[in-house]
Amino acid sequence: MNNNIELNFSFDDFIKEENMLDISDAQQLKKFKEELAKIKESYIKEMMLIDQGCQESINEILSLLPIGNYPIQMKTFLSTHIYYIENLTLKAKLAQRSRCFDKVHHVHTSIVVENKSKKRKEDVFLNQWYDESSANKYPDQQQKDILASRCKISKNKLEEWFGNKRTRESKKKKVQKTR
Repeated sequence: MNNNIELNFSFDDFIKEENMLDISDAQQLKKFKEELAKIKESYIKEMMLIDQGCQESINEILSLLPIGNYPIQMKTFLSTHIYYIENLTLKAKLAQRSRCFDKVHHVHTSIVVENKSKKRKEDVFLNQWYDESSANKYPDQQQKDILASRCKISKNKLEEWFGNKRTRESKKKKVQKTR
C-alpha cells in the first residue's frame, strides 16, 4: 500500500480547476488578475520560505553528527526526525495553501458580487424603461444606443435582455390566462 499522496500546490492549476477566470466584464477580470498576481507572488515566497526552513532544519540535524558509519539505531533516529520535519513542512504548506486559496476565493466572490450589483442596477433601469414604454416594447436603434451606453453594456446584450424580458412577459400572461 502506497501512503504517498501527491499534493498539487500549483497556484495556476487551482485557478484553472476552480474556473475563476470566467468573468465576463473585462475591467473586473483585469482587476481580479491584478489581485491574483499579488496573492500569487506572496504565495510563492511563503512556499519557498517553508521549503527553505525544512531544508535548513534537515541540514542542521545532519551537520551535528560526526562523519562515518552509524549504527542502525542512529539511522532510525535520524530518519524519524527528518520524517517529522518533512511532515511539519507539509502541514505548514497545506495551511499556507488553504489561507492563500481562501484569499483568492474571497477576492473572486467580492468581484462577482460587485458584478451582480452592477447587473441589478442595469435591470432596475431597463425594467423602469420597459414599464414606462408600455406602448412600444421594441426600442428603435437610437433608443438602443442610448440605453446601451447608459447601462454600459453592448447592444447585443441589450437586445438579448429585451428578448428575454418579452419572453418572460408572454409566459407570465399565459400562466395568468390559465388560472
